Amino acid sequence: MYQSTSTVASDNSELPLAQKNRFCSHWKQLDELQLIVNIYMKVLQMFLTLCQFVVLQFL
Repeated sequence: MYQSTSTVASDNSELPLAQKNRFCSHWKQLDELQLIVNIYMKVLQMFLTLCQFVVLQFL
């Protein structure tokens, strides 16, 4: 009985650390995603500006 409760207690103490590590890696992935999205948006904006320029040239 006592042994089972102590293992539960130790599991609970280890859990937040595991969650924190997972959370940190999740945030790292989000930062990378944000960077990719920013680059993609800049490229898209440049492409749209170029298209607009080309369209204006032909009009």
